[in-house]
Amino acid sequence: EKLEKNLGGIKNMDAKNLGALFVVDPRKEKNAISEAKILGIPVIAIVDTNCDPDEIDYVVPGNDDAI
Repeated sequence: EKLEKNLGGIKNMDAKNLGALFVVDPRKEKNAISEAKILGIPVIAIVDTNCDPDEIDYVVPGNDDAI
């Protein structure tokens, strides 16, 4: 029941309709970035100096700790 409440909205989501994934902290969202890369979804992320931008398609330089 808790799993359905928290994740139930994504079970019918069609990944082909997603235009992009926007991530605020790439270090904390590694799984989401990996899944987006597998599905061919472009990744846009705010990247701080402590992050590796290699997996990000569109890098937005910024302080992700303040958000």
